[in-house]
Amino acid sequence: MTTPPENDTASVDYYALFEVAPDADTATLSAAIDAFTLKWQKFVGSRKKELKRRAEDNLELASEGKRVLLDPASRAAYDEQRTRRPVPETAGNGTSETAPSAPGQETMARAMDAFRNEDYKAARFFATRAVEQDPDLARGWYTLFTSCVLLDDADGAEVAGTNAARLEPDNPEWLATVGGFLADHGHEERGVGMMIKGAELDPTPYAGLVLAEHQKLSGSPATAARTLRLLRQRHPDNRDVKDELVLALVDQGETVPDIQGATFYLITATEELLRMRGLAQEARRFGPRKREAREALHRLESNLEAAEEQTFTFRLFESDQASTFVWWATPILLVIGFLFAVNGYGIGIVALLLGAAGVWTIWARCRPARWELNSRMRYERADQLRLSEQLRSQGF
Repeated sequence: MTTPPENDTASVDYYALFEVAPDADTATLSAAIDAFTLKWQKFVGSRKKELKRRAEDNLELASEGKRVLLDPASRAAYDEQRTRRPVPETAGNGTSETAPSAPGQETMARAMDAFRNEDYKAARFFATRAVEQDPDLARGWYTLFTSCVLLDDADGAEVAGTNAARLEPDNPEWLATVGGFLADHGHEERGVGMMIKGAELDPTPYAGLVLAEHQKLSGSPATAARTLRLLRQRHPDNRDVKDELVLALVDQGETVPDIQGATFYLITATEELLRMRGLAQEARRFGPRKREAREALHRLESNLEAAEEQTFTFRLFESDQASTFVWWATPILLVIGFLFAVNGYGIGIVALLLGAAGVWTIWARCRPARWELNSRMRYERADQLRLSEQLRSQGF
């Protein structure tokens, strides 16, 4: 028995594509393929993106069809696969029949067959024909949308996805997927609106999770956390929702500090510390199970603990000059005060008191928490971290 073609070309009905009978001879097939190729070659240079794309797809199908049908062994294998392909079910009773079906259904079956076989160009081609035959074929528009996304055809995906969502406005999965695509391709308001509607309609967490993920990636972890809190109220036992909520809370916590870099942040105030601690405690209550969530929460808690640790420093104030002055002036005042006091000069007492005040200041401020030291040195630390970040990005 001849081995079928490796790319499962039976997903495409080349006989229907080239408008020839399955029992046509080689000469007839060759002439039909040449005519088909000439028909579409003139559109390759078209300024209309949709027409140009269709022409390129059709020429690629023509090239593949020529390879399959004009070689006797490949054609025999193709015919064998084609005869084994399931006959599409009719919409009426769900049984396999050859009776006429609604417009576009037979072409839609070919599109779905090609899509299942991961032949996305063929799926796009047949889905396009299906919606031309029946513009209200929602499944055809969605298959066309998915195929265009997988083929990086953003313009085609936008049109197809919009039509699919219009024809099935209560399908939460479609609303979430199409909305996410539109939001990622310059139609934020329209896309997010679709995703919000999908999340409200979806009896499962899927659409809500898609919405929260988009909000998080858009730089709004607080909004994502609010979405996931509402989702958790509807699905209190869903582990995916809890883990995603933990990740959103951690992301929100890490955006609290005012000083931010691409790979770092500096905690510089008690208000920041308290807000971050509250978010970490809320996340901990959900008992994350996903490794990513556990590691993210552990990282946040470790950073908070490190920020509260005491450390020794010569930097007593925000001003480096003031800190240096206190360190140098204190011992000098103590020595001078002692010498003047021993020799009966009253000013020596004043110098001793000032020196004692310096000692107390040093003792009180030389071991701050790390977050407080960050506050004193916020600009220098931020510049140092940004410089090291730049060096790492350049491979040093």
